Amino acid sequence: ISQVTKLRVIAAHGEFGEDDLKSFRITAKWQYLENALDEIFALGQKALIFSSFTHQTHLLQKSISNKWPTVFISKIDGSISPADRQKTIDKFYECSEGVLILNPQAAGIGLNITAANHVFHFNPEWNPSLTEQSTKRAHRRGQDLPVMVHYLFYSGTIEEVIAESQDFKRFIGGIIVPDLDSNLDPKNAINKLRGMH
Repeated sequence: ISQVTKLRVIAAHGEFGEDDLKSFRITAKWQYLENALDEIFALGQKALIFSSFTHQTHLLQKSISNKWPTVFISKIDGSISPADRQKTIDKFYECSEGVLILNPQAAGIGLNITAANHVFHFNPEWNPSLTEQSTKRAHRRGQDLPVMVHYLFYSGTIEEVIAESQDFKRFIGGIIVPDLDSNLDPKNAINKLRGMH
């Protein structure tokens, strides 16, 4: 595991033990999520939470289950087979209020989850395309409600660096991608960026 990944893990769930929910529940991210979910469930709506780390997913699932025992809660990650993923999504559609916790790597492609109109990115990813693909799970055809997207990260940590990196990559993509057909030469791209000063 790289030092950068270790920093991401620390920002994600610190040194919390397997069942240390008390420490997790005093974190700023959980408190934000708790307040948001209170409002979401009061409206009879549903949410997707994208989390990259297994232990963070475990803490989220247990905390949500304990706080709202009657709400549907499940997860989709690399350990869930494609057939079971669809069964989980079907149950999510059938419930009145619910949360699906998803790993963006496992759930970023091919899933249509328009039953949810709230999306939480509980930790930032280096690749903004992965984040956007994940968000689009709720933005597919059949979505009747506005989709609210929440990006959570801790300032002054590696998460803020990743969030800023995402913004920069989106900025660069917005400059270069529209001109790809006529401007494939990297020197042209560099010159275009220089010309913006």
